[in-house]
Amino acid sequence: MIALAALLAALLLLWQGALQGLARGLGSRTAKGERLLACLAVLALCLPWLVDGRRLFLPLDETLFTNIPDLDLPADPDPHAPYNDAVLQLYPWEAEVRAALRAGRPPFWSDLLDGGSSPWSNPQAAVLAPTALLARAGPLEHFFLLHFALKALTGWLGALILGRLL
Repeated sequence: MIALAALLAALLLLWQGALQGLARGLGSRTAKGERLLACLAVLALCLPWLVDGRRLFLPLDETLFTNIPDLDLPADPDPHAPYNDAVLQLYPWEAEVRAALRAGRPPFWSDLLDGGSSPWSNPQAAVLAPTALLARAGPLEHFFLLHFALKALTGWLGALILGRLL
């Protein structure tokens, strides 16, 4: 999982540079130390998935229960939890977007999604989201972790800039 950690670190460093450019466009700046601290905080947040490469970043009640001590979950957990949106909707959308891009065509339509639908027209598919485009540098099984990390860095630095502007 060293390769995944190295990829995540590289993506975070690349993205924090892009976010610095956006901050300058807003007439604000963040110090290099602040940006690196934000990258380290996001890496620390992702550490459980980086250490154990067998874990996937998918939200399941069972996963939450076994990894977070003293978590209050319903006494009768939903037996259909593995069939949530991330597993049945977002993961297949990402697989189809990647298949289309590999084939050299834009993901305007897929016959395999919902009996035929367009991931392009659905914002949840994040076809052109800058963070998703960067996260696609990694394998499909780690897409959600990489995408989350890039969005967390965006939120961290965005909150810092907003706090300075207020």
